[in-house]
Amino acid sequence: YYPGDDYVDMIGIDLYTDSFTRESFNAQNGFTSLRKFNKPLAISEMGSHRLDGSFNAHHALDAIFDYCPDAKYVLF
Repeated sequence: YYPGDDYVDMIGIDLYTDSFTRESFNAQNGFTSLRKFNKPLAISEMGSHRLDGSFNAHHALDAIFDYCPDAKYVLF
């Protein structure tokens, strides 16, 4: 649901993945589809499916720079 440009300042997607690939970071074309709104993009939540502490935020950040360089905000 998109309420309209008058109500939206930033648009984002939640991303929970353990695979740092272009496909996983596009989240089923999520980022591609959000770019059409011409709003600042965010990864509003990011983390792993695993709860064992193995998520590597440094590798995730490298992947963000590679695959989502236009993301203005990330919440780990």
